[in-house]
Amino acid sequence: MEAFNQKFRVEELLIARVGAWNISLRPQQPTIGSLILSLSRKCPSFSELTEQEAIELGQSFKEIEKLLGRAFSPQKINYLALMMVDNQVHYHVLPRYAAPIVVDGVEYEDKCWPLPHNLEPIDGANESIVTLIFDYIMASNERKN
Repeated sequence: MEAFNQKFRVEELLIARVGAWNISLRPQQPTIGSLILSLSRKCPSFSELTEQEAIELGQSFKEIEKLLGRAFSPQKINYLALMMVDNQVHYHVLPRYAAPIVVDGVEYEDKCWPLPHNLEPIDGANESIVTLIFDYIMASNERKN
């Protein structure tokens, strides 16, 4: 669990908590605003979720759509539960964009639209972009609360 949290910098890039679920910015950005939705306790399988955690998962999806809608207005949001490498219940959350999106004067294109995404980081994605996106999401949601 600690290795998972360090890999995805869950606490450092935490945007919101919904019950037992953490919503954090994904350190690698396949699309602008990509997130990680992860269970806060060690759990290797979706079949091991409690009833309460399952309810909170649905609430987390609603929170994610509100957060990303306010910040970037994506056309779609893809939720990928791969867990092939990281043996912890989590989703890679990819907002999808039919047209390029501009952040801080730089244009980013969802090069895979409308096909499934390959999870490769966007061109030019670096630590300063991650910080910028994190700050933008937080500010967008503070203004609209």
